[in-house]
Amino acid sequence: MKGTFLFLNQGKIANPSMLKKMLYFGRMHLITKYIGLFAILFFANLPSFSQEGFVFIENKGQWPEQVLAATDLPNGRFYIEKQGLTIDLYKLEEVKHNHQSNSPHHHATRTQRHVYKQKWLNSSSSPKLIGEQKLPTKYNFFLGNDESKWASACNGYLNLTVENIYPNIDLIFYSSGEEIKYDFIVGENADPNLIQWEYEGIENLKVDKKQILLHTSVGYIKEKTPVSYILNQDQGKSIIDIYYKRLAPNTYGFDIPNEGINKKLQIDPTLTFSSLSGSQTDNFGYTASFDYKGFLYSGSSAFGNSYPTTVGAYDTQFNGGTVDIAISKFDTTGSFLVYSTYIGGNGDELPHSLIVDENEHLFVLGSTSSANYPVTANAIQATFMGGPSGQVFGLGVGYAAGADMIISKFSQDGSALSASTFLGGTDADGFNHNLGGSTTENPLIYNYADEVRGEIEFDNQGNIYVVSTTRSTDFPVTTNTFQSVHGGKTDGVIVKVDNNLETIIWATFYGGSGYDAAQSIQVNSRNEVIFSGGTTSPDLPMPAAPVQSSFGGGRSDGYVGRLTENGETLLSATYSGTDTYDQIYFVDLDLNDDIFILGQTQHTGSFFHQGNRGFQEQGGGQYIAKYNTELTNQLWSTTFGTNGTGPNISPTAFLTDACSRIFVSGWGSPNVSGSGLLGTNGMTTTSDAYQKTTDGNDFYLLITDIDAQSLLYATYMGGSSADEHVDGGTSRFDKR
Repeated sequence: MKGTFLFLNQGKIANPSMLKKMLYFGRMHLITKYIGLFAILFFANLPSFSQEGFVFIENKGQWPEQVLAATDLPNGRFYIEKQGLTIDLYKLEEVKHNHQSNSPHHHATRTQRHVYKQKWLNSSSSPKLIGEQKLPTKYNFFLGNDESKWASACNGYLNLTVENIYPNIDLIFYSSGEEIKYDFIVGENADPNLIQWEYEGIENLKVDKKQILLHTSVGYIKEKTPVSYILNQDQGKSIIDIYYKRLAPNTYGFDIPNEGINKKLQIDPTLTFSSLSGSQTDNFGYTASFDYKGFLYSGSSAFGNSYPTTVGAYDTQFNGGTVDIAISKFDTTGSFLVYSTYIGGNGDELPHSLIVDENEHLFVLGSTSSANYPVTANAIQATFMGGPSGQVFGLGVGYAAGADMIISKFSQDGSALSASTFLGGTDADGFNHNLGGSTTENPLIYNYADEVRGEIEFDNQGNIYVVSTTRSTDFPVTTNTFQSVHGGKTDGVIVKVDNNLETIIWATFYGGSGYDAAQSIQVNSRNEVIFSGGTTSPDLPMPAAPVQSSFGGGRSDGYVGRLTENGETLLSATYSGTDTYDQIYFVDLDLNDDIFILGQTQHTGSFFHQGNRGFQEQGGGQYIAKYNTELTNQLWSTTFGTNGTGPNISPTAFLTDACSRIFVSGWGSPNVSGSGLLGTNGMTTTSDAYQKTTDGNDFYLLITDIDAQSLLYATYMGGSSADEHVDGGTSRFDKR
């Protein structure tokens, strides 16, 4: 592997172009009893816990020679040694009692302690320690009267790598929120069976294949389910089942299969991070994405000048109107802002979709009513075209000058606008709303904030693709595409532009005589464009022999289409709908370029029950379907949700991974006016759910096995004091 490794728990790949094949082991060391309710009471007193997480402090003589580094726990200390770990714990309740004493003569009493070791058997006696993400703080240790054990100016790190603990096998330590985690990174041609460990000082062990429960005199420690990945540049990532294997009393290794293809994914329900924005004025979330190093990006609306920006960011001041777009880049643990900036003009603007290219440039797709929204030299369209004005219920924006689509590209560090352009005609563009007309006229606005949909995507040459909605008959489409004339009331629009936002490569309408909206887009390995959305048009353009040739009736149908790379030919397309309400919100592709879609329906019959899926909830208001690559055959479909009269959730993200497992997220809340949703009450959760209960107004995450053969994981996420939701927009799962 030549030093090229995959850090999957952090979503980080170093030099992915060199990555061919390797095996990744992730194990999570969770001090479950001690890090929890009382943790916040003690972090301020810990020299090696920071706002960023646990800090691993190098050993410069303050600890025994075998110690490489250590960090403090809320109830003890965690030592990383040359050939193992030592964990020194004391009973948290007794420490709490001692610290809370109000007696002026109080002295801390001896607390109950327990020390145990985890020894790496037959490992290197002199591994190399590498610290990463060094903190500016220096740590000093002047304890006792033996100066040989004093140490000063010790460095602290957020991540540590112990290199070559076994031949071509590294061990990485890091923290995630309130957890210390460690991962084995196994290089190509290394032998993972070398990894063996022995526990010393444990009173009792309870072991099954999925976890190890260690009993000490002060509580329990859990070694969580091991997760393993094989990554192949040509075939993508394969996730394989591995288990703990008992080799001798108190000695363990991994049970590793010979073949790791199409194995069941073990989902870790631990929350990696969750953070509030810190804005002191209203701040509504719309869209989120990630980059190849695992950094997270959020796009939101910010009301006023109190959104937390960072020094050196592109724009640290609110620009006027009611809202600006706010963009923030979080580090991989969510503990600090890499950069945070406004972008906007003197009107209102909203972000719809984010994506980051391999050079760490963030692209923003949005809509604006600001004639002075910042555009760059040589932009595709430097002039705001505007349109009729309108007020959008619930979003807090009034597009007084109409709406144009905007695409903006930020520099790697967020300090500059690398490229930015308007895109639109003389009516509403990029904003699926009847600006200047009735607010209830458009049947495609089913969920709250459906006005703010659309998606931005790349091809393998770095060209930019956008799907959105327009009312403008003079939208800048190109003449060589398959539909150069606006079809009806609103049309979907599909646009391909260069990476510098200087040239429209091609642009086309997609629509019939009714209302049409384009919601989602993907580009397959042949650079064919796959797109989806909703329609009320009975005459939507379709080539011969579609899977469903006619409009199903009712309020609306979903649709999905396939275009040639040059946009000139519609290769295939199909309706997807019944005589009720139906609409497709997301499309995604697997490694074989088969097409998956996620939609909503009010149909309670068997129309979306094709192919006898193992995971199927009768009458559910959300449906998933799979089509072949050519979009000429529907391979299967299934529904999920409560057996009611409509959708539970508004879709926010959708993914099929390398093994055709399916990831869905959304929010549900009947209390959010205009949502049209039943809410999250009664939806299925799994036994390992992060949150098993709901007040009916929460986020929902669902993961199925390959091709929806079974349910792997489902959880709620939300509180009871508010109605959690997203204001439109698209977010993303990371395929890794």
